[in-house]
Amino acid sequence: MLAWVTIDRQHKPYLSPIFARAIHKGSWDEYEQAYHTFCVVLNESKDRLVTVDLYQNTDKNSEVHVVVIDTDMSNWVPKNQYYGSMDFLAKYDPEEISAQISFQDLKRCIEIGNNFKYEEVREVKDKKDIADLMEASFNFHDAHINKIDTTKDEISILFDKSWGSQIKLKFKGDIDYQINADEANDNYWYDLSVFFRGNYVYLCDEEDVDFYKGDGVSTFFIEVRNYIIV
Repeated sequence: MLAWVTIDRQHKPYLSPIFARAIHKGSWDEYEQAYHTFCVVLNESKDRLVTVDLYQNTDKNSEVHVVVIDTDMSNWVPKNQYYGSMDFLAKYDPEEISAQISFQDLKRCIEIGNNFKYEEVREVKDKKDIADLMEASFNFHDAHINKIDTTKDEISILFDKSWGSQIKLKFKGDIDYQINADEANDNYWYDLSVFFRGNYVYLCDEEDVDFYKGDGVSTFFIEVRNYIIV
């Protein structure tokens, strides 16, 4: 897993692998749990591990400080995006990794942090790419379409910044889309479903949709696709 990390308001975002992710110990109900999620990442200098809460300033206007852009958990134990760690760190309590990690394990973390592959422009080709897009955008929850630019064979969709990231979708090829008339004034997408049908990828402003219904839901169906987190 790879993420943009912002330690706090005084720091700029930087990239780091996520080495562990869990929920702080406590008596949280199902709703509260998500707001007590933390991630173990490298610090800005990439010389030690630090624990960063996913959400901060939760008593006022929640801010997302860890934006996951790669959901690969092939080397995680268990393979659970809400609780787990890279396999060689499974011997540690996630809340204690930063303080208790051995020199050899820290060295390995630093090596991983210095060798990850970052792609600014992400292409959507399969279900893994969809999972990455949905994670980076928080499922486009509360997303607001800022601008749509179209040409004969290209469309660019810029969303306002929401939940820690700003997404720009850019497509070329065989393009079509429709915007719900009710959204002409606000263009808010409260949730999003993304799925493949034939050579097309569908983006629908509705949760848990896996087919195109054509019933007024805002929908983009595009053949060639990529996106940038700006």
